[in-house]
This record gives sequence, C-alpha cells and structure tokens, in this order.
Amino acid sequence: MVLLAMERYVALVTGSTSGIGLGIARRLASRGDDVILTGLGDDALITSLVEEFSSLYKGKTRHIFADLTKPEDIEKMCREIKQFYPNGVDIIVNNAGFQHVSPVEEFPTEKWDAMLSVMLSAPFHFIKNLLPDMKHKDIRSFVETKCSKNTTMGHIMVVALETAGTGITCNAICPGYVNTPSKCAWACAIILMLMLMVCLPLTRHHNQRKV
Repeated sequence: MVLLAMERYVALVTGSTSGIGLGIARRLASRGDDVILTGLGDDALITSLVEEFSSLYKGKTRHIFADLTKPEDIEKMCREIKQFYPNGVDIIVNNAGFQHVSPVEEFPTEKWDAMLSVMLSAPFHFIKNLLPDMKHKDIRSFVETKCSKNTTMGHIMVVALETAGTGITCNAICPGYVNTPSKCAWACAIILMLMLMVCLPLTRHHNQRKV
C-alpha cells in the first residue's frame, strides 16, 4: 500500500491493543494519521495506550470498544466513528484474530464459531459499513485487510474486484508465524520453540515491527 507522505488519513486498526495490530497502529500514527484503536485490554492498558499515542504522535488517537463476535456491536462502533469523522475513514486494517490449536474431534465448537466471527465475519461487517463513505471521498481511499487466515482470502478478492477503479485498494498481508506476547506465553518452552522453528519455512519467526 503506497501512502502519500503529505496526506493525513483516518485509520481504523482492529486488534490494535497488542501484537501486530499495535505495531501497525504505531506506524500509521508515526506518519501523522488519526488512529482508531480497538481491541482487548483493561482500562489501565487502554488509557496508557491512548496517552502514549497522544504524547508521541501528531494525529488524534481514540479507542472504541466492540465485541467483534457481535454484528450489532460493530455497527454501533461504525456509527460512533461516523460521529467523530463524518467523512468516514481512509484506511481499514482488519487485523483482529486469535488462535486455538486442537485436534478436529476435540476442537470446541464455541471456539470455532468465535474464530469465524472475529476473522471472517467482522472484516465483512466493517467494510460493509464503512466502504460507502470511502467511495465518496475526494482523496484516494484505502482498504487494507490485514489477515493470515485462509477463509478471508476469497472475501478480500471480491472486495478488491468490486472496488477496482474507485481508487480503493484491498490487500492481504500474510506474515506467517509472528512472535507476539500471546505466542510467547503459549510457546514458552525452549524445546517447543525449537520444534516450531523446524516447521517454519524460513526456520524463524517474525515480530510485529517487521509486519
């Protein structure tokens, strides 16, 4: 995604209170963009992040909470965004996601449903609600769907085709295994980490700064 250095955009980054999403949000904020954070965390974490962004970067930063498994929460959040930014957003980074590893026969149904809701349905609802305003902007608009989930690839391709010629771009970033805090907690044993390295094509993990 190519951004003009002098332009100031409004960016929504989901899953942006930690890991890859937080890294992307910091990068966008560092170039002067207004950033809308949304993600999990207690009040102390959210407050500290907003204060950090406000003190370090020129653009405005706010956090809006939404349960991404609930379409009505996403619609409410989009209405709140509209109140702050009547012209809508310029960049959507659908980054929110989580992982659960289990054999198929033992995989909890509620985990499966939640994963599909957060990683497939939520991006659809955000784009559906925010795309109309993006089409009517005078400046070039961007939709960047950040994901590493195979189920979303078809959705990304459809949105890219439907918005072709409008100045809106839709892309997927598939970084592979990234060393985030949740991954560190899950794979804290050295032997397990070595086993993971053997399985990875590049024999190493990434960090969110590289993404």
